[in-house]
Amino acid sequence: MTVYVIAMVMWMDQSYKVASNQMIYTSESLCEAARVMLVERLKRSAPSNVDTAIMSKCIKLTEEDLMLTGDKV
Repeated sequence: MTVYVIAMVMWMDQSYKVASNQMIYTSESLCEAARVMLVERLKRSAPSNVDTAIMSKCIKLTEEDLMLTGDKV
């Protein structure tokens, strides 16, 4: 099984936040579509008086990645 998640780093002035929308996507194309919409929404809602930057990427996770952590689902 392969799934995708959105990983984000958001900078505001001198601080940052690592975030995700806590969703799992079954295809890269669904993940990318959601990522683009999420970034656009964040840009529109960002305060205009603060320097902001957003980095985001859809990350592919496979069963092998799960096995490396030792977690079970």
